[in-house]
Amino acid sequence: MRTQQMQTREETDPRDGWTRRLAAGLLALAPLVTYSSTAVAETDRDAQATTSRPSDEDIAAAVGRRLAGSFGENGGGLSAHADEGVVTLEGTASNLAIARRAVDLAETVRGVRAVVSQVSVSPESSADDATVVRNIRRAWLFDPATELLKLEASVNAGVARLTGSVGSHAEKHLAEEVVASIDGVVDIDNQIEVAYDERRTDREIHEELIGRLRSSVWIDPERVSVEVNDGDVTLKGEVESAAARRRAYHLAWIAGVQNVNHDQLEVAGTRRDDAQRPGRHPFPPDEAVERSLQAALQQDPRVDTSSVKVSVRNGTATLRGTVPTLQNKRAATRDARNTRGVWVVRNRLRVAPNARANDEDVGAQVNEALARDPFVNADFVRAAVIGGVAHLQGRVENEFDRRQAEKVTGSVRGVVEVLNELVVDTSWQDVDDSSMAQRLHDELWWSPHIYSKTIDLKVIDGAVVLDGKVESEFERRQVLRTIEDFGVRKIEDRLSVDRAP
Repeated sequence: MRTQQMQTREETDPRDGWTRRLAAGLLALAPLVTYSSTAVAETDRDAQATTSRPSDEDIAAAVGRRLAGSFGENGGGLSAHADEGVVTLEGTASNLAIARRAVDLAETVRGVRAVVSQVSVSPESSADDATVVRNIRRAWLFDPATELLKLEASVNAGVARLTGSVGSHAEKHLAEEVVASIDGVVDIDNQIEVAYDERRTDREIHEELIGRLRSSVWIDPERVSVEVNDGDVTLKGEVESAAARRRAYHLAWIAGVQNVNHDQLEVAGTRRDDAQRPGRHPFPPDEAVERSLQAALQQDPRVDTSSVKVSVRNGTATLRGTVPTLQNKRAATRDARNTRGVWVVRNRLRVAPNARANDEDVGAQVNEALARDPFVNADFVRAAVIGGVAHLQGRVENEFDRRQAEKVTGSVRGVVEVLNELVVDTSWQDVDDSSMAQRLHDELWWSPHIYSKTIDLKVIDGAVVLDGKVESEFERRQVLRTIEDFGVRKIEDRLSVDRAP
């Protein structure tokens, strides 16, 4: 039955037309580079990158390749052009979350200073506003991180207006993130108020914010300064990417902050030399890392820290205790990996739901969540829950979809573990191993957070094999995330982290 379904999909897949031709054309235009320390082509381009920003034409082409490699039938109509490093995205997406992911992808391309989205959203369904409101409320209710928040939503012509009161900017942002994936939502007017428990002095805000920026692997603390005046925060300096710039903006919204201005926070126009790279700065002692990680966990609305204990030794962060949901456990891992000074994460948290759930009911909620997610084609993904363990089977188009299905499943209350048996089907890609390897080499160069020239990448029968060294766990994850989006069948990660200063 599964084979018959996949054949039907291939016969009707729109990517057999415009999108596949676009991807093939972009691949043919991509510069062919070798990602190794002895490559003359890359050495020349590295020398150029340390003196000037890539041209707008090259930036637009790189963003176009990233979009074509990451999106299937839902994103085939998106395009990009650049003007002095500012990328404008145009086209139509079937879901607001897809349009926002296009922005995320563009922000991770070297040379992009900012992204302006002119992507319109045209939902696939014809759900009326009342139905969309019900779906928003249901999504909030079934997400463990938002189920207790006092939120309201109204929808007019697809524009969702969110109201209510929460205790942090992170909760406000999370509530919007959940709504963005709802089919029928074309835009969001987030009017949720943040009610702080107490008023804080500018000095208190400044000290906490400096510590928060210093603890983030995304930010070079030596190149960013902070000013606070009556609760208004101004960020100045330089970051590695548009993605890091946005990350700094959200990090700045701590308790007591009334406004954040990051207009004077610029994206580096050239590639850093070896001495300036963030990975070469000395890392803080274990005690400081432990405090930073504890603070990050407490500020994350997806983590219940009431029974979580943190210890850091020689850069290895160990998490112990119990959490009520798998979402809590995975969010804690993510927070640890994003903390400067953490090299290895050992997550020994045990998922212990507050109440025993019926497997059949949990399975139904998982399948409903998968059907609601815009990135997962639920026609080819099946979930069954046995003893709280969710088993995922079926086929997806790339590693991002596979990872997304696992993320969605893990967010359902009652799921204590996910066994992801989804198979990445790359048959829709008419690209041989050699061409795919050349393309991935190029994409690694275009990532502003990947520096190492000692990465050896090979593609064998659609599977990627990675060897060599990187400077940090953060860089290693950037390598994996860059590759996962491009329709590879499997990734064998043999990269090692060189911790030498």
